[in-house]
Amino acid sequence: MPSAAGLPSGFVTRSSSVSVQQEINALTLQLLRDGVLRPLTPNAEQDPQRYLMDTYTATWADLLAAPTGDLHLEVSRPFGVCALRLVVTPNRPRVTSLRRLRRDLDRVHRSLFGALMQHLRTALAPFDPIFTGQDAYEGMVMLHYGDSWHEDMSEWFSERHHNEATLPSDRELLRWVERQEHSTPKGLLKVYPWRSWAGDGALLRWLEVPEVRCLQGMDVLRSVLDALAAVPNWMRCEREWTNDRASVHPGRINVIVCQETCERDPVLECYWELDEYLGEPDDVDVGVEILQALNVCDAASHQEAVQYFQLLGSLQTQIDAMWAALAD
Repeated sequence: MPSAAGLPSGFVTRSSSVSVQQEINALTLQLLRDGVLRPLTPNAEQDPQRYLMDTYTATWADLLAAPTGDLHLEVSRPFGVCALRLVVTPNRPRVTSLRRLRRDLDRVHRSLFGALMQHLRTALAPFDPIFTGQDAYEGMVMLHYGDSWHEDMSEWFSERHHNEATLPSDRELLRWVERQEHSTPKGLLKVYPWRSWAGDGALLRWLEVPEVRCLQGMDVLRSVLDALAAVPNWMRCEREWTNDRASVHPGRINVIVCQETCERDPVLECYWELDEYLGEPDDVDVGVEILQALNVCDAASHQEAVQYFQLLGSLQTQIDAMWAALAD
């Protein structure tokens, strides 16, 4: 095996290029020297990449097992540097009913609940994401009002005007469709009311007024909000699935239901419909929204990974307590 001096013997040679094997060997040696890896004897089935991944997971088994989520390891070259990539995806499926909390907060300010959900949707993204009315609204727009819908409406407009009128702008076309009393994305806001999932972040100051502080679970909520506010900026992430809805599954996450209805909650219905359309997140061909992707190439980057996994386990415990206190 090229450039394997200093590594335990017993590697299996695969068909990957010599340069790739050399980079992986160099990375493994670097992590061994830095004390990141505990040296293990390769088994008969391991090539250098598998040895690196297996050794890392064996060395840090307790750390990686503590949080709840799925961990995928691979060797990548971000920015041209060989690194061990740790990809964490969510696997905490549940449904949390917050109908009582919404009623209580609506009595204080009708947009306070939505502001809280919007804030939590972003702040919880790296640790324990939630599926709210915003996700349901955007998901239903993708499922039922995508490019084909726009093309169909444009064709309908042309037919109604005998192909003599110039096609209007997107906004004008939408208004024309509404005048025909045809369903539009705007109509979805009646199913997923904006105030149930969005609001001005400045409204969160209302959480400190006495009539809110005395509500069930508010002390636990404030504790979690304080912990989330202290999260390092490099750990924060965007909700990826909303930027690439055609191929990325939101994952097995917490679906928030809050509407007063005798039937099944429309947000939960949307999640099920998306799940059927996008495919099972356990399927290797289905992309899943990522909580965090960490590239370990030296002691410093490994310490960032340690920091994240420690915080992930701690925050998930606090978040579980918060939902237990706030749920109906």
